[in-house]
Amino acid sequence: MNRWASRISALLSVLVIMQLFGIANTASAHALSASFTTLSVEPNGIDMKFAIDDLSVIESTKVDTNQNGQLEKTEMDAAKMEIAEWIGRNVVLKVNGIAKRGEVKDMQLEEKQDRLMVATTFHFAGAAAGQKVTLDDALYANDTKTSYANLFVFKQGESVSEAVLKGSNRHWEGAIGGAQTTPSNSDAAAAEPGSGTRWWDFFVLGMEHIITGYDHLLFLLALLLRKQTFKQYAAIITAFTLAHSLTLTLAVLGVVSLPSKVVEIIIAVSICYVAIENMVRESLSYRALLTFAFGLIHGLGFAGILMEMEIPKSHLAVSLISFNVGIEAVQITLAALLLPLLGLWYKSANHKLGLRIGSSLIVLIGALWVVERIVS
Repeated sequence: MNRWASRISALLSVLVIMQLFGIANTASAHALSASFTTLSVEPNGIDMKFAIDDLSVIESTKVDTNQNGQLEKTEMDAAKMEIAEWIGRNVVLKVNGIAKRGEVKDMQLEEKQDRLMVATTFHFAGAAAGQKVTLDDALYANDTKTSYANLFVFKQGESVSEAVLKGSNRHWEGAIGGAQTTPSNSDAAAAEPGSGTRWWDFFVLGMEHIITGYDHLLFLLALLLRKQTFKQYAAIITAFTLAHSLTLTLAVLGVVSLPSKVVEIIIAVSICYVAIENMVRESLSYRALLTFAFGLIHGLGFAGILMEMEIPKSHLAVSLISFNVGIEAVQITLAALLLPLLGLWYKSANHKLGLRIGSSLIVLIGALWVVERIVS
């Protein structure tokens, strides 16, 4: 048994170190680029507001003429047609199967959760009641390193529906004066009649949000890495779930708010603190309370993407619950896979050395994130 424990210990140590170096290499990468599309049926046609972060615009159109890494209003104004053409090539609206060329009504720089967004409004004339409307998004379609998502809202009078277009599921269909349909290749994503929200879209979005949220995953790993009782593990996971669910809900409802930069810095600090505690504290009797406190901040980090989407209050419950359940599904799955391996690891003679090495690397990565987020 000791021989197998040693093998598991070595394997787990290697996997942890490889994962940590992988996280370090992607720490400053543009891993998640999200856009926000609102399609509104107007008396004289359709308005489409498309908003995406300025970094995506800079990377794709090379309009950052002074090369300072930020899109300034003068640069945007000078390249307005180039930006509009880039959007039009990749985000295609069709009416009755015919691609439409939109007229640019407005283009502005907007701040959303401390991020600078380029918000462009197009007008598509000639759309009438009874016509079929489709939207296809090809942005980053061939980029395997991004988890790009288009958070889509369709407004028609008092009727509002939402969808998440991502991965291979980038097609939306609807009808002017008629009911909206689901993406053509996503029957499982269908909403209940009249609900306006496809719960499966938000469930998957929650799963992918934490899978690509390396700081949240590293925090969870740091919490579990130290040897504890099953009761302590259960208390930690429960505390983290309750805390981030609470602030996620309150933030999306607009009850609580913190600047996203402050939230991201505190999240990085929480990673460092827990990893240091793994090495210096003899007792972890208060870890559940500590996890709850830091979990409140992590919940604000989870909330960012939903806060930027124009979800009507009548649909928030379905969206919030589905998104949060997606996060929990990943957390529980990871804990269920990791804890048995950790149990074998703890039985090996060198697990304390592995704990020091792993925790030290976690502190190093967390500290790099703290510095990066302070200076950015």
